[in-house]
Amino acid sequence: MSGNGLLDPETVKIMDKAFGLAWRFLLTDPVVGEIDRPVLRKALARALLISVRTGERNAHRLADGAIAVVRQAAIASIVRSP
Repeated sequence: MSGNGLLDPETVKIMDKAFGLAWRFLLTDPVVGEIDRPVLRKALARALLISVRTGERNAHRLADGAIAVVRQAAIASIVRSP
């Protein structure tokens, strides 16, 4: 990430790979299976961006972390549902 907050091309490439890895997993995950796809994509992108901003650059670790965040949010919303 550059000093102006923009992502450099290599980081974008890593995020794209991480997104693909995580997305393929989440599409088959029963915990998040009922979440609207656009909402799920946005949550995944947000989780990845947060991890990238902390300095993580390994696509597999990014994907794993983002999956965990999205699953935790899904579980929390199920618990809060009436």
